[in-house]
Amino acid sequence: LEKIKMTETIKTISELLSKQCQPSLAMSTEALADWYKKASTIYLQTEILYKDLSSFEDDVSAFSLGLRHSQDRYLQLVRDLAARVREAREEAVPPPAPTPQPPCDTRNMRKAVKSILSTQDEVWGLLRENSRLIEQFTSLAAAAGPR
Repeated sequence: LEKIKMTETIKTISELLSKQCQPSLAMSTEALADWYKKASTIYLQTEILYKDLSSFEDDVSAFSLGLRHSQDRYLQLVRDLAARVREAREEAVPPPAPTPQPPCDTRNMRKAVKSILSTQDEVWGLLRENSRLIEQFTSLAAAAGPR
């Protein structure tokens, strides 16, 4: 009797294992496999991003160094030119006394001033357009990112 009871219990446990535990274990195994694939992909992407970041930092450092060198050269040139201008002023002969000018025509003067002002407005318009184009170029370059 005890043996029959044990056999029935074993059968029930075996049935439970095959019907409920094995599918659950298979699902858990598949979920773990999927998780591992995603984790591996994310890890690989992270490594690629770190490599890209390192490369970008190197590029920024090289650019910064080049910019610093260019700025130093520029400042040295400005100092040299300022010294030359000072020397030229010291060596220059004083300008002759201005000769009296005859009184000018007011109408011609007004025309000349209006012409200068309209030209100035055109130049400002061109400068605004150039600034807009530079901003567009900068935003496009930033959107493209480092290559």
